[in-house]
Amino acid sequence: HSYPIPTPRIYNLKEKYAGYLSSELIFRAAQSLELPVSTAIVATSIAHYFHSRVSLLNCDLREVAMGALFLACKSE
Repeated sequence: HSYPIPTPRIYNLKEKYAGYLSSELIFRAAQSLELPVSTAIVATSIAHYFHSRVSLLNCDLREVAMGALFLACKSE
């Protein structure tokens, strides 16, 4: 039995939605921790850089978001 291979368009939509979720996690965590907006923006940039190298669908978004936020806090 063969399974259908997802088309690139569907895969890109999933990646785009996962990227949105990652950014949303970062901004909500930064808001609840009362961090400056600039820290959340830096964390989003770090997460975007990571996701340009590793597929969003192959990693835990929460871990990436919190790791990026941690690095952003260290750099700010």
